[in-house]
Order: sequence, then C-alpha cells, then structure tokens
Amino acid sequence: MKYFIVKLLLLSVCIITLKSCIPQKTIQQNYQYNSTDEEGLLVATITIKNGSENIEVLNLAFKNFYNEHDRSWFAYDIILKNKEVKPDTIIDGEMTFYVLAKRKPKKYKIYQYEIIKDLNKSDIIHAKPNQLIGPFDIEKGIVNYLGDFIFYPEKNKNGFYFEIKDNLNRDLKKLKKIYPKVDWNLVKNQLILSNSDLIES
Repeated sequence: MKYFIVKLLLLSVCIITLKSCIPQKTIQQNYQYNSTDEEGLLVATITIKNGSENIEVLNLAFKNFYNEHDRSWFAYDIILKNKEVKPDTIIDGEMTFYVLAKRKPKKYKIYQYEIIKDLNKSDIIHAKPNQLIGPFDIEKGIVNYLGDFIFYPEKNKNGFYFEIKDNLNRDLKKLKKIYPKVDWNLVKNQLILSNSDLIES
C-alpha cells in the first residue's frame, strides 16, 4: 500500500511539473469534448469541507467493476501540501475541485480513497476493503456526471468522513464557465449512490 501511494505521488508530481508552464485556466478553457469522441467523459466534483489545512494528499482510485486485473484503472491525487494543486473555488474555507477525464466506456467502481493527513506519521483515513462504491457507467459520447464527492476531515454531524451528493445543477453553472468547449448538452446524471460512510479512521 505504501509503495502504491508513493508511486502515485511521484506520478502526480511529474505531471504537475510538466504542466507548470501552462496556466491551469488556459488548459481548462481549451479542453474539448463532443458526441464524436470514442470515449466517455467522466465529470465529478471533489469538495473538501473545513479542516482541509490538515490534509496533505487526497486520493481517489477507480477500476473495472467486473475485471480486477484490467489495467484501465486510474487514480486522482490532490496534493494540498505547499498548495501544489489549487482548487477551482474556495468559499468559507471549503475547497472545490472539478475532475474531468476521458475514459473507455465500461462499468467502473471506486475501490480506494484516502485522506492522508501526515505522510511521515502515516496518519491516514482510508477505505474499508470490503466496502466499494459501484458499479457506475461511463458511456461513449456522453458527459457522465458522477456526483459531488464530499470529504469531511473532521467528520460531519453524522460522524461520517465521506458522502456523495447530487449537485449537478449547481456544478453545471460553474463547469460551463470553466470548460466552455465541452458540449454540456450531452450531460447525463450517473450519480453514484452511497447510503453510508465508507471510510474508516
């Protein structure tokens, strides 16, 4: 597990370094997607509630729902330490990131997610191995909205670290401005349902 985390962090740092000379706003403004694409477009929001100043890295990993050995898995690392990755919005201490990625059409699941508070002390809040979210579909030629993935570093009023909400209408208003070259008429709500907290401390 530690090797997996380190490998993902190194990969993320390399990507950030290569793109550092291109303003993030320029990348977003020029990002394109329409119905002729052979892949589906995954769209999700990641919201970190108050307490984000204590987080160094947030990790989300996805894989094929039916085939554990399929190499088309992918992961997102949000490196907050030293402000490596800047949020798209900050409101009253809440940090919001918009995730867009073109992926092969198939059924996926979230199989790992972690809130890493201190890499040196291994202070990690992580997914329970027997509790995975899915399946969810990524369809060809479709903008697949998966939901708002909300993380609570200090737990919410129900004692949860994590939940998924449907904020499509709210998110669309901002996404249309940030990514004007995406055909948002293709959006389909593929909301991932989670009825309980799936992260353990």
